[in-house]
Amino acid sequence: MGKAAEVPVRVHRPSNGEETGQSSGVEETIAGVDEARAQDAGQSAREDRLLQEIESLKASLRELKKDFKRSREHAVKQQLSARLEGEEMAARALLPVVEALLRASEQYGTRAPELAEGIRLLQAKVEAVLASAGFSLFASAGEPFDPRRHEAMMVTGEGGVETVARVMAPGIARGQQVMVPARVVVGRSKNGE
Repeated sequence: MGKAAEVPVRVHRPSNGEETGQSSGVEETIAGVDEARAQDAGQSAREDRLLQEIESLKASLRELKKDFKRSREHAVKQQLSARLEGEEMAARALLPVVEALLRASEQYGTRAPELAEGIRLLQAKVEAVLASAGFSLFASAGEPFDPRRHEAMMVTGEGGVETVARVMAPGIARGQQVMVPARVVVGRSKNGE
């Protein structure tokens, strides 16, 4: 990494007639140069260790960022799953209310039209609450019987064409996924009549 600094070496050369007994000065100078070189090497080793530590910390930070992202995504998925589960529980809990309103509407439809109208309005409000959470009620008399969407409670008539003769309880769906199948009376006929 760092280049050792060049330290000028002073070499004393004796002139004619001088004594050569000053070798200790040369040795001291050489020792000083060696010491400076050792210090530079130590400095370079410290710089290398620090650079390695920085790279290690950067790698740790990248891993922490990845872990945080995974944790956040997991938390979002769990939150969504919990919300959907809660909405499904609420929709299932409202289904008996819808069934009761449907039966009441049928029972009082001709005998007490004003009461039946109030029941239908209440049923529409419950359906609006379900729709706001992404659910829909399905099944109506006359539609083709589909065992994936309907639960046959009773079968009437004879023949090969099966249709919904009467809805006993509507089903609940979220998009194309059936949460609760509609309970229906199936009518069989020869030609769909």
